[in-house]
Amino acid sequence: MPHRFRKPRDNAMQDNTNPPSRATDSGGREENNGSVPTVTPDDAVEAARQKLDAVRARWRARHDDHAVWDMDGDGFWEVIPGGKDELKTLEYQAAKEERRRDRVRIDAEGHADWLVSRDLGKRMYAEKQAAERGSFSSRTLHRAGLSELPKPKGLIPDVLYTGSVAVIYGPSTVGKTWVMLSLGGSAATGRAWPDPNGPSGRVGPIPVLYIAAEDGGGVDDRVAGWERAHGIQLAQYEIYFHPQPLNLLDDVQVDEIVKFIDEKKIRLVIVDTVATVLGGEEENNPNYSRLVANMRRPVTAMQKFGGGSVVLVAHPGKDVTKGPRGGYSLFADADIVWQLSGSIDAIEMTCTKWKAGPFRDPWLLHLDRSNTDAPHITSSRSSGGSTVTARDIPNPPDQMAEAVLKKAAAYGPVVGCGQTDIVHALADDGIETKANRVNEKFAVLVGLKLMEQKSRGRYFVTSLGQHAVNAWINAQQAREHDQEGQQTMIE
Repeated sequence: MPHRFRKPRDNAMQDNTNPPSRATDSGGREENNGSVPTVTPDDAVEAARQKLDAVRARWRARHDDHAVWDMDGDGFWEVIPGGKDELKTLEYQAAKEERRRDRVRIDAEGHADWLVSRDLGKRMYAEKQAAERGSFSSRTLHRAGLSELPKPKGLIPDVLYTGSVAVIYGPSTVGKTWVMLSLGGSAATGRAWPDPNGPSGRVGPIPVLYIAAEDGGGVDDRVAGWERAHGIQLAQYEIYFHPQPLNLLDDVQVDEIVKFIDEKKIRLVIVDTVATVLGGEEENNPNYSRLVANMRRPVTAMQKFGGGSVVLVAHPGKDVTKGPRGGYSLFADADIVWQLSGSIDAIEMTCTKWKAGPFRDPWLLHLDRSNTDAPHITSSRSSGGSTVTARDIPNPPDQMAEAVLKKAAAYGPVVGCGQTDIVHALADDGIETKANRVNEKFAVLVGLKLMEQKSRGRYFVTSLGQHAVNAWINAQQAREHDQEGQQTMIE
């Protein structure tokens, strides 16, 4: 245990060993005004230095194992075994405090320089933007000047126009990626879309960037099928693929896209899908608003090349009729919105928003798998060769014909069905009928071009028939919904 003894009061000892003076009141007691002093890095260093100086001044032992000092400043000396090591520890602590103070000062100076640079950069950017856009007065038009404003041009006629951010959404099994790859390939090669035999409405192909963030590895086979179906090699055209997820909420990554657009003169960007480009953030209104706002920058960059468009591919919410999943902002902030519904064999592409004018007519599409090596999306066509529209879908001729067509559609466009197949399928639903009556309904449906007979006894549902089944099912669900609403009001 350390030996304690009263400190001698010789002048030499007092000159070198007195502890730092303490403020006292008139009674000799230390002042305590109740306030807590603020300790800064410089104060901590100074305190450590004072303690070290006091230790050195009181050092009396001339050997390596002991040291003598007044530990608490209470006028008592103590002989501490191993005191020299303790002295070294105090020296280390003082040096550490000094290094910390220097580091804090350097960090503070660096942060101050960064703040100045940031404010200067913001000010220079604002001045540049103001110089480019001109004064408010110069940009304000009289009524007569509105006619001189540039009008949106059709990038893909009746599908996309220049200067727009578009959203195309639909369930997972409807074939969104098939549709988007078909759109991108047609735009890159200058083909009309979705009807390859229709007028293209534009001159020459346009460079395309396809961000396959959801399934980059599965894109090659689908692109190869499109190439074989049309006899075209996309490697000869300006179409680029980015097969990895991105964070389009990050300004730096958006800057990289804008730079790529400037280098390759891109005019169409397809983002597949929205869920994979949010950087792990939730699909909600604030993030959707940021995403659409960030996509305005690539659209602006395309203006110097004649204008372009960005297409965001999204999933629907639980209620498909209420727009894309996650919130209303994606629908509200976009310029164009298309909804994909139905099945991959009968896709209905419906325009639910067209900011530049009235809604466009719906397109009826399907995945053509007649050649298993070249599956591709194409517009639905009647047997006469004309493009099918939603107005071409007839009403059900009668309940039995409707039931026969729905059962036949379940067999798909490859297998087909016969009269016996339909008789058994209807029997499973409790509908008893005979083969000759099914044949009668086959004849009616063939006459309406909803079915066709490709071989003896085998009937196949046409693309128009697939669309008719979807339309009839939707109409039936709407009637049932209305009846439930009326019943609720009565009750």
